[in-house]
Amino acid sequence: GERRIYFSGLPRDAKIYIFTARGEHVITLEDDSPIFNGTLVWNLKSKENLDLAYGVYFYVVDSPSGSKRGKLAIIK
Repeated sequence: GERRIYFSGLPRDAKIYIFTARGEHVITLEDDSPIFNGTLVWNLKSKENLDLAYGVYFYVVDSPSGSKRGKLAIIK
């Protein structure tokens, strides 16, 4: 099936920044749907619309209520 990652339980007006292990910015995700459900779906494509390589990536969830950092792995 289609490759995607779901970020759920997000506060309103949250932005998610994705970075490579070397610190390069991959993409910024924002909720632009008219109905807010606390979930953002990422299709594992970069801001240039290229498929991501397998590996470790870091994310930062930034919102008016604070920020959260974490890492994720894309495996085959």
